[in-house]
Amino acid sequence: MAITIFTHNGLLELDSLIEKNKKQLSLITKRKGESAAGQDGWHDEGYKSANVEEMMWSKHLRELQELRQTAVVITPEEQNDQVKIGNGVLLKYSDGTEKKYIIDGYMVNPTTDRVSYGSPTGGVLLGCHEGDVVRLKIDKNYIAITIIKIIAPSKTQAFLSEGGN
Repeated sequence: MAITIFTHNGLLELDSLIEKNKKQLSLITKRKGESAAGQDGWHDEGYKSANVEEMMWSKHLRELQELRQTAVVITPEEQNDQVKIGNGVLLKYSDGTEKKYIIDGYMVNPTTDRVSYGSPTGGVLLGCHEGDVVRLKIDKNYIAITIIKIIAPSKTQAFLSEGGN
């Protein structure tokens, strides 16, 4: 079975999302039952609508639960020699722009200042060192990305708060 790497916070976000989905599914199931109780269910638009929503939310919940079953939690290593999950990175793109990111595990709530290890950007950065230049394919083009700085996990929030980006 394949594993999915999460940080501790990432797993908490997944668990929270699973609970929210369970609550939503429960509300929809209740609404469906109320609609069916009043009439011939298949001739009631409320019942039909709730039935479709119930199937959609059930599928989404099942996918999240399957993801949870493959979850492996890692504690980021406190180092800044090599890009690993938990590190902050300052990158310079071939067009001259600079961006700051934190390399994260699997993300259920993506943000603009984090990249997942499984994303194209995160995947090419893992294992790199300061000064390395990697190539990232976007559509049919390649762009060069230089790793300017690697930040230890304990200092990433302060790093993101600094000016720039």
